[in-house]
Amino acid sequence: MKKIETLIADVFRKFDLDKYQKRRKTLDSWNDIVGAELAELTILAGCERSVILVKILHPAAGMEIRLRKEEIISNLNKISGEELFTDIKALMPGKIGRQKSIDRTRRTKQRLRR
Repeated sequence: MKKIETLIADVFRKFDLDKYQKRRKTLDSWNDIVGAELAELTILAGCERSVILVKILHPAAGMEIRLRKEEIISNLNKISGEELFTDIKALMPGKIGRQKSIDRTRRTKQRLRR
């Protein structure tokens, strides 16, 4: 029978919980890395493995994130002491819902034409 310490360590390794905790802790310094102005126009939505998900509240913020992506990733990885992040994905809130609404309107118009 395995000791509880061994089981817990196995679970941490299996699900990469150690890296998850390091990523979350490193992302706490997001405001310092990107600056106060850009931080106000973004919301950290989390991570998908090594990709940072950021909700963009203004198109200009999305452009700045794209332009500074390498710098931001590099600084976050320096803080963590290892390469935890490889990319940043900018998400525009509401864009998906808006597209569904446009598609629904088009389908309705097509039905009415028949």
